Amino acid sequence: MSVMQRSILEADQEEENEEAGDMNDDELNEMLARNDEEVEIFRSMDLQRERDALDAWRAVGNRGKPPLPLMQLEELPECYQTDEPFEPKEIDDAIEGRGQRRRNVVNYNDGLSDEQWAMVRLVGCRDACVLNKILGCRGRRGFAGTR
Repeated sequence: MSVMQRSILEADQEEENEEAGDMNDDELNEMLARNDEEVEIFRSMDLQRERDALDAWRAVGNRGKPPLPLMQLEELPECYQTDEPFEPKEIDDAIEGRGQRRRNVVNYNDGLSDEQWAMVRLVGCRDACVLNKILGCRGRRGFAGTR
């Protein structure tokens, strides 16, 4: 493979990485560095990090290259290796209607007739006991609220 072909393939690979959002250490260093000195400092830090990872890998008795720091797709269970691991639940629109919540039935009737309500408004009394006496309510169904 010629140098020209290799550079074209590398450029194409870099474009794919940029589209996927994957950045290598050099690209990150270029973005983060405020000047050329910092680029060199960042590169030396990356090399030292890689050396330390290799030394730690070998110190535990392993051979070869150390594994990548993040879990790879091949390491995941098969059910998670696809873009959509689980089948989406089918929603029956007829039950709830376009995925909205079920409407609660609200009753704003306080149990007073129009005449009783008018009496409460005329008297202007806020005490529940007095209202119960005025309206003639008995037992448990007495008027306990105010308007």
